[in-house]
Amino acid sequence: LRLQYRTITASGSVHHISMPPGGLAACLSLLACARVMGAGPAPHFEPGDLEEPAQWEALIRWARLGTRHAQDMGAELGQMTRADGDRAAWRAPELVLMSTDVGSYASALFTMSQLHSLGASPTLLHAMSPDVCRDHEIAFGPATAISAGCAWSSWVPGGRVADIGLHQFIFVSRKRLLKRLVVDGGLSVLQIDTDTIWFANPLETLREPPFDRYAAVLQMDHPFANGGVVFFRGSGCSRPGSGCHWLLTELASRVEIFSGNIVELRSRLEAIVPWLRNATDKRLAKVGWADEQNHLNDMISSLALGRSVYEQSVWKPALKDLRGLSGERKESSASRHSSTGSKRTSTMTGRVSSSFVDSEPLGNSKESRGKFLLAHPPGGGRRRNTGEQIPPSAILIAPRTLFAHAQTYQRLLRGCAQATRQAICAPGDGDGGAHLAGVAGAAQLVREVHGRVERGHVVVGVHLAGLPRLYRRSALRTHA
Repeated sequence: LRLQYRTITASGSVHHISMPPGGLAACLSLLACARVMGAGPAPHFEPGDLEEPAQWEALIRWARLGTRHAQDMGAELGQMTRADGDRAAWRAPELVLMSTDVGSYASALFTMSQLHSLGASPTLLHAMSPDVCRDHEIAFGPATAISAGCAWSSWVPGGRVADIGLHQFIFVSRKRLLKRLVVDGGLSVLQIDTDTIWFANPLETLREPPFDRYAAVLQMDHPFANGGVVFFRGSGCSRPGSGCHWLLTELASRVEIFSGNIVELRSRLEAIVPWLRNATDKRLAKVGWADEQNHLNDMISSLALGRSVYEQSVWKPALKDLRGLSGERKESSASRHSSTGSKRTSTMTGRVSSSFVDSEPLGNSKESRGKFLLAHPPGGGRRRNTGEQIPPSAILIAPRTLFAHAQTYQRLLRGCAQATRQAICAPGDGDGGAHLAGVAGAAQLVREVHGRVERGHVVVGVHLAGLPRLYRRSALRTHA
């Protein structure tokens, strides 16, 4: 197996390089790349604990400098598309955030290599332990953190990590960090899972129309959004009193509370579902109350309905996993809870969905259209101290194809290939990426139907969450 790479020098010439996989670390040495392209002095960030104030301040400073450095590198490569005078507005401080433990670091490395080859930086690897950052330094070389930093957090939830599970701990920890970066640090952050494949620079896409008008852009999933690929804009979400500020702040607070110790957890649960007082501590601890995606969807519902909602995060798991505790007859409790839960969920989903507005389509198909919500926090959008009216936050549930699930992307490719005439594809070597033509910083699936060219689906990235772990790793390696 030999990996193919394409490098572009400052003069604009293109070089194709073939090397064995062992050369990956050298190829990805960002320090060497910066020197080759003549990008000048670059910011550095040393690994450390983000709970330390000095380390936190260093991170924010590095992200701001890293954004400026990436912009300067893009200018040297002739990638600037706007006037120099508009640079500051175009490139607000931004960051790509990935969270990983030692076991998933290989996937994180592949994903990071894709992002940097597309010009998406700086990237922060949020490590679950210092060991990950040591692996990161080995892969990228010493003093690597020009645009690929690594840091960890010594924060732990009030409950035992063993009780909530390592994966849940990663998810809880990253939503807490996401809130700090956006709300406290003022950064625009794209938080992604490590099992993602990218065809275009997502940061570039999100700063261009029509996405630049939204405070948040979330991957579409059931019932509304997926917690694995989310973007929050610092300018819209760091403002107290805004709907986006409330969403991130409340989301971080909830996942932290619901991963807390059993006394705090029980108190919160019983206030929402009174009959949960009949559950033992052991049974309560076995339920995944801290699931970040459930809480995110409840945040969306809360913004839409103007009141706090716990449908996905509390009621749904309570009715599913703790049957019979409400005092109903044993023989009918299972079917009744199933029916009740389904009815509650469908009713709530319908009411929330009616609050959304269709977004501007990115293609000719229904799947190329997303939906957005103009949201104030529950209770209104005014600052408590001044009474200032805050404009509503525009929260976009992205088109299903923008950040596509693997099954969605496969279906799109089948549709392209099964068109009446052979699909028109961008030049390439015949892999999935060859079906994508660059359009306005994104990528678009193009096909010919009855002699007419249809620009159908914009696909920036593919999320492999629905695939078995074995196939996810294989797909990441193949694309990298």
